[in-house]
Amino acid sequence: MSKPNKNKAQRLPNRKLRRTILFWFLLISVIPLCLVCFISFKIAHNALRDQATNSLINAAKLKKEFLESYFSERVADLDFQSQEMANIRFLIKLKKSFQESGLSIEEYAKGYEHSKLSVKLGEDLKNFQASYGYIDILLLDGDGNLLFSITGHNRHYWGTNMFTGKYAGTNFTKACKKSMIDGRPYLSDYEFCKSIVNEVDFFIVQAVVDYEGRKIGLIALQIPVYSIDKMMGDRTGLGGTGETYLIGYDLLMRTSSRFSENSTVLNVKIDTECANEWLINEINLGHIDYQNTGIGASQAMDKNINVNKPETYKAFKANIYKDYRGISVLGVGTKIDMLERLGIHWALLAEIDENEAFRFAYILRNIILTMIFITVIFVVVISLTMSKLIVNPIIKLANLLPQFTKGNMDVDFKIKSQNEIGFLESSFKNMAIDLRNTTVSIDYLKNIFESMYDVLVVLTPDFKIRTANKQFCNLLDYPLDYITGKLFDDFFTNSNLLTEMELDKLNKHGFIYDLEKIFVSKYFVKIPLLLSVSKMNDQEGVCQGIVCVAKDITERKHYEEERENFVEELGSKQIEIEQTNKNLKKALEDLRESQTVILQQEKLASLGQLAAGVAHEINNPIGFISSNINTLGKYSRKFTEFIALQDAAINQIDNKDVVANVDKNRKRLKLDFIINDIDNLIKESLEGAGRIIKIVRDLKVFTRHSDKKAEMADINECIRSSLNIVWNEVKYKATVNKNFGDIPLTKCYPFLLGQVFINILINSAHAIREHGDITIETWREGQSIFASFTDTGSGISKENLNKIFDPFFTTKDVGIGTGLGMSISYDIIKKHNGSIKVKSDAGKWTKFVVMIPFIDKL
Repeated sequence: MSKPNKNKAQRLPNRKLRRTILFWFLLISVIPLCLVCFISFKIAHNALRDQATNSLINAAKLKKEFLESYFSERVADLDFQSQEMANIRFLIKLKKSFQESGLSIEEYAKGYEHSKLSVKLGEDLKNFQASYGYIDILLLDGDGNLLFSITGHNRHYWGTNMFTGKYAGTNFTKACKKSMIDGRPYLSDYEFCKSIVNEVDFFIVQAVVDYEGRKIGLIALQIPVYSIDKMMGDRTGLGGTGETYLIGYDLLMRTSSRFSENSTVLNVKIDTECANEWLINEINLGHIDYQNTGIGASQAMDKNINVNKPETYKAFKANIYKDYRGISVLGVGTKIDMLERLGIHWALLAEIDENEAFRFAYILRNIILTMIFITVIFVVVISLTMSKLIVNPIIKLANLLPQFTKGNMDVDFKIKSQNEIGFLESSFKNMAIDLRNTTVSIDYLKNIFESMYDVLVVLTPDFKIRTANKQFCNLLDYPLDYITGKLFDDFFTNSNLLTEMELDKLNKHGFIYDLEKIFVSKYFVKIPLLLSVSKMNDQEGVCQGIVCVAKDITERKHYEEERENFVEELGSKQIEIEQTNKNLKKALEDLRESQTVILQQEKLASLGQLAAGVAHEINNPIGFISSNINTLGKYSRKFTEFIALQDAAINQIDNKDVVANVDKNRKRLKLDFIINDIDNLIKESLEGAGRIIKIVRDLKVFTRHSDKKAEMADINECIRSSLNIVWNEVKYKATVNKNFGDIPLTKCYPFLLGQVFINILINSAHAIREHGDITIETWREGQSIFASFTDTGSGISKENLNKIFDPFFTTKDVGIGTGLGMSISYDIIKKHNGSIKVKSDAGKWTKFVVMIPFIDKL
């Protein structure tokens, strides 16, 4: 242990003192420099920020003024056209013509009268549209019927009622309704045209008032979107990376981005700090309902949206944030009051890249960092030179101390320093002379101390370690010089070496033994020791120290813990296994119940909706088709009868040329063949209509949720209806042989049984690779009704036969089957207190037999 002490004595002063000198040199010289540089950088940064912010604010203000001026002109145009007498007369005549026609708006828009009026009276509007650059001009009556549109571009609107038709929910329709109520102009926010891909519609709407002050309709001007883009594309005052753009309350862009080749209008969402600040203020002021923005209630709380108490509007402030491209920018924004008066809420944002805005500040920062780096290098060189002059004499003195501590009292300290270090050298010389006169050999005592197998530790009266033998140091992996002077309690897991009771016993008897304590080694290894403690008193009974002897009992404790852990683990494992079995059984039952209920409800609800929709959509047209075909048959018979009478009359004409000409045309037109074939065509059409009616009737079964309440039903009819439903799956794969027995009505859930039969028939069809047979038989035995389904498909292997009704088990390819059809079928039959069994010969055939009890009363 002497060698580590020597190395430590040589390294410690050199490392600690030089580090301290270097630290203080750096602290004194670099900190003032860093402070001055930081203040300079902040001043430059703030100045550049103010300059860039002012440029952005001026650009945003200029664009706002352009927009407000532009829309003021659009409002003036609209106001002029809504009050123009020619336009009022044109709208009145269109409205009167439409009402007198008695036609629907779709038919009227395609008619001659509408075209005539449009050509005659719409010329002024066309000239206005061409002169002022509007895309289209629309006229509507007060009920929302679109009566006039100039360009062919928007003819998809014609013949439409904008209030009740397919455009009822559009922004254009909402603006029209507001204008009809308030009588003032409104803008309809951007929206994609429903019939022309990627084209954005944008209208300004005004109610039209007649001579008596009544609102008779609406006039709408379609504003070109590119004109807004052109204004926002001006980059004056925005530098090389700046841009301005508009956003709506949905945070979608209303103008194109100069950074994207594709259109960003209504395609890019601006979810940035600046945009959210504007949106939150608009919501807090009550201008926008946060529910219309797509923000949920929890998100509203996250964004600090106060939906109950409006606050004063906060102006947009300049800020640095990530823009929609993920680039760090400096941005400002403002709302556009003119547009809010016209019913839409847009914000104008102006942004410039942070790197461009603060470019000169970043150059200054790099210069400052370079200066600091050079200064640090210079200070380090100076401090190392000066520390060497100070530390070298101390290192020399430290190198001589190990010889002195080993007992060499003749060491000659040759340090000639005239400062405090020289005084220290003189003191060591005097101490060596004194020790040489008083020191005796302790080798014999030290050998006894170090040769002990057990741990021996000598403590001071206040329980600090005075010395310890080698066994204690090896046990805890600490060197002696480290543990000397430390509290003995620091090496225990508990807080004190002795409890109060044990300390009282030690003071009373002078010793205490067989104490079990836990020591902690350098690497946090817990070591159990059996400890004996005794006091070491002088002749007067005063405690001079405490002697502790300890024995390592790690092995004994290990065996005891293994035995206890084994017994405890055995009991806990048994309890754990029992609990796991219970949990698994309960989880399996819950899974089966949840899976069956959820999947069955979803499947039946979807099938019911589909069947109801199909039945409703088919019933109406097939009704009038059948009626028309029957009427056509009656008309055909009358035509046939009339032609027969004509033939008789022609045969009585003496003019042979006339008769020959009639016969020639009769043959050319194949009239005889047509007369004979008409009856066949009508008959086949009626048969087809009958088949459709039958399928619709079968589909109606699936619109009744009769699984809620049992009813009397015919099993044969349930199978027929199910077969009709899946006929498209079956007819190309198999020939169906039906052998239905005489079965009475029974109490059951026909809708659920139909689901079982559908699952079995679909599985049978899927099992047949090319073409085969499906045989269906029903019969009654005693108080039970049976239905069997046999197919000549690929069959089921023996190992899978017992798994066929397990949830999620399927032999079909991935993506084709879910493995739940037969599991649900099994649960449905169990609900009827019946059974379902399956037999199969792999590669040849499969047979399902369903049995339900016969119940003759509800």
